[in-house]
Amino acid sequence: FVHDKLVIRVQHAPSESAIQALNEDFADIIVGEKICVCEPYIEEREDDQFLHLPRICFDFDRRHYGRLRQLVDVLNTL
Repeated sequence: FVHDKLVIRVQHAPSESAIQALNEDFADIIVGEKICVCEPYIEEREDDQFLHLPRICFDFDRRHYGRLRQLVDVLNTL
């Protein structure tokens, strides 16, 4: 987490159509800003680790971790 955002580093950035599908399929765990590809936050830059990896971020409800795991499983198939 960076501030209120959940940031997930991935090996390959999802396509725009994949992002749209993720937002539709996992709308129940998004409480604000939808899933999008994002740049490293300042806090991540301070650690200077994994800056080369693409990442997605969104406002996670912090309750439905089982659904979050399902999201990670889908990301792993992209």
